[in-house]
Amino acid sequence: MATSNDGNESSKEEEKEDIPPWERREMEKKLAKESGEFPWPVFLLGSLITLLAATGSVFEWTFSKPIFGVVDASSGMYKPILGWFIVTGFPLSAILWTKGIEGANKASELTDKMDGYD
Repeated sequence: MATSNDGNESSKEEEKEDIPPWERREMEKKLAKESGEFPWPVFLLGSLITLLAATGSVFEWTFSKPIFGVVDASSGMYKPILGWFIVTGFPLSAILWTKGIEGANKASELTDKMDGYD
C-alpha cells in the first residue's frame, strides 16, 4: 500500500531529476558556501604546512640551529618554542589530514550522486 508520504517523496525525486546537472551542481556549491566550512584542499594544505614546520623543528633541535635565524640555541626560549612546534605539530597535521580526506570523500560521493552513480 502506498501512503501519501510515498507519493510526496516520489514527486520530489522526479522534480530533482528534472533539474539539469549543471544547475544541481550550482545549487550544491551554494549550499557548501553557506555551510561556512573550508574546502577540503585547504585542510590538506594546512596539514602539509604543519607537518613541514614540525619536521623542521625536529631538525633545528637536533642540530642546534637558530629558530628562523632569530632565537639562538643558547636562549632559554629555544627548547620550549621548538618543543611546542613538535608536540602540537604532528597531531595537528594528522587531524587536518583526516579532515581533508573526509572532505574529499564527501565531494567524491556528491559528484557520484549527481552523475547518477547511487
